[in-house]
Amino acid sequence: MLIRLSPSEGKGGPARRGRPLDLAELCFPELTATRDRLGTGLTTVSAAPDPLTRLAVGPGLAAEVAVDVRLPADDRP
Repeated sequence: MLIRLSPSEGKGGPARRGRPLDLAELCFPELTATRDRLGTGLTTVSAAPDPLTRLAVGPGLAAEVAVDVRLPADDRP
């Protein structure tokens, strides 16, 4: 499975407005478990020794990848 993130993800700092993401409130609730697994996977890969290589992103996104390591379960994408 290939997950694509839009290029705009790396253009600004992390937004801290509004409520934390609640996966259960999103459309298509049957995808909640999959979304949770993807968030967990992103956190795990971001904490690996070579996250930029594993995520196939450039050094310009290193700060965003570092933030992904610290995402609590209810703030994950």
